[in-house]
Amino acid sequence: MVGVGTEHTGLNRNSHTFYSLLGKDSESWGLSYSGAAHHMGESRRFSSRFGQGSIVGVHLDMWHGKVVFYKNRRPIGVAFTGLQAKQLYPMACSTAARSSMRIITTRSFPSSLQFLCCQKMRQIVPEQLDVTEVLPLPPGLRTFLKRNLYWLLQAGPLTQSMRKRNRSCNSDEGQLLSCKKLCDH
Repeated sequence: MVGVGTEHTGLNRNSHTFYSLLGKDSESWGLSYSGAAHHMGESRRFSSRFGQGSIVGVHLDMWHGKVVFYKNRRPIGVAFTGLQAKQLYPMACSTAARSSMRIITTRSFPSSLQFLCCQKMRQIVPEQLDVTEVLPLPPGLRTFLKRNLYWLLQAGPLTQSMRKRNRSCNSDEGQLLSCKKLCDH
């Protein structure tokens, strides 16, 4: 389970039992591997399940007071709102035996038009393509985006259907052309 919580989250409430602590109280908000969003002891269906090899992202937007979750670098939606004026911390927990999680990247930056534009570019450009490579960006902007927002703009893992499509395309040039057509509209 991943999410956010305040310093008052009950971290030691059930230290002798397996217990997913995120979302069990009013001080934490979490998303479980089953796709359920948890807060105040209640859960609701939010997304499809995720498991081994999934990349789960958490974007805490303090400007708008919301938490947006990502699955394999694609936004799955706003899970929680009304979080303005709270000091929140990233949190992760698991009750599964032999489970592991790895933090790939953490960033903290003010929400900006630049970030919102990058989110939109990631939605438009097909997942298997790197946004910074397929769009005609000025070299300085391309370098800046690669250094600072690569985690959002890089190519995602190929799904089975994407692999089939890639086999039918003789080169990356076909992918680039379809992306450019998409971006021109």
